Amino acid sequence: MKPKILLVEDDSGMRLLLINILSENYDVIACAHCDEGLERLRNGEKFDVVWTDFDCPTFAGGALITDMAQRRLPGVPIIVASGNSDHQRIMNACKATAYLFKPFTINDAIKILAQYVGHAQEA
Repeated sequence: MKPKILLVEDDSGMRLLLINILSENYDVIACAHCDEGLERLRNGEKFDVVWTDFDCPTFAGGALITDMAQRRLPGVPIIVASGNSDHQRIMNACKATAYLFKPFTINDAIKILAQYVGHAQEA
């Protein structure tokens, strides 16, 4: 069974690229907005890793992480990706497990996921 990733990315091109590349080794559940991803988590769906864009238009990725912590949802490693140039602001705004700043390479994405898959906390 492939590790399961919740991918939250509002940019359809980036989302499709990540789905195509990561689906070879992962079960990728993709959402266009953070509120969709949060709904899946609230409904008890289990993931090995959450990958979220920081600047989603309907619900910021930082808010997704905060909401996950407040609700004591099952703890999973959270990777935050962002094209925002203010890296320090993003790292201060949310307590993610790891950060990837755009532009990043496909190898960067694969490497960081491999680093954190299997580290999900048991509920």
